[in-house]
Amino acid sequence: MKQRAGERRDRGSVALLMAVAAVALLGFAAVAIDVGYGLVTKAELQNVADAGSMSGNATLVKIYTELGNVDYTKYTLTSDDRSRISSKVNEYTRRNEAGGVAITVAPSDIVFGKWDSKGSFAPASTGVNAISVTARRDPTSNGAVSTLLAGALGVRTMSVRADAAAAGVSGLKVLPAGKGDIPVGIAKAWFTSKDSPCGQNSSIRFYPTGDLVGCAGWHVFTETPSSAAKLGSILGSLKNGTFSSPNTVADETYYNFTGGDGGEPVPGHAEPLQRQEGRGREVAGAHTGV
Repeated sequence: MKQRAGERRDRGSVALLMAVAAVALLGFAAVAIDVGYGLVTKAELQNVADAGSMSGNATLVKIYTELGNVDYTKYTLTSDDRSRISSKVNEYTRRNEAGGVAITVAPSDIVFGKWDSKGSFAPASTGVNAISVTARRDPTSNGAVSTLLAGALGVRTMSVRADAAAAGVSGLKVLPAGKGDIPVGIAKAWFTSKDSPCGQNSSIRFYPTGDLVGCAGWHVFTETPSSAAKLGSILGSLKNGTFSSPNTVADETYYNFTGGDGGEPVPGHAEPLQRQEGRGREVAGAHTGV
């Protein structure tokens, strides 16, 4: 039986449509499988970057601790310091895999820097308080990720990366307004010094505040004058909710401290607190100095 020309044309059209549909289906499968695999690899790279950043920051803190009573904000990391941190970063990143490959972080992907008051990270060589790590699978580091189905469409590899930057020194950079619950500062030496009288004490004392025998002191935030009367007013206002502590930025905001050896009753409080005998303006930081 002979087929009519119209039937042959219809059959050819159906075959063409099936071919086009097969390509489209392959494309959708490639998107579902390869893009999904890429996202899984990116999540693994994020874990790698986090591990590297945290290990690098832990080493940074250890370096500062070994320096003793040194102001880290004025310290410039040496080449040995940087090498030590980079080695520790890679020690931990190589323990993790992304897409089945142990990850090595290139020197250019380990950035030493600072977090600023706005929460932005910027490279720095002095006063470093954070380490940024980029973990990647691309042609430059660890090899790009091979695709499974997208290769049939001409896409044989894909590049994936993840970044992490953690603070290693300051646990809290900004204390928002209204979050300061009590006007108390603890001497930095209580945390860092092994030799001062304050560093040897197991308890925190609020007197005397003129030297390091006392490890803490009362302050009036940024208010003036720094006096027992002002302190009493702030304590009372904090209690009844009519006082809001100021926005505080580490290494930028200064508190006015009260102190002394004798002590006088603070208005509105039965127990005496220390009376101001010498005004001090101390910067609020990770550990507030008195």
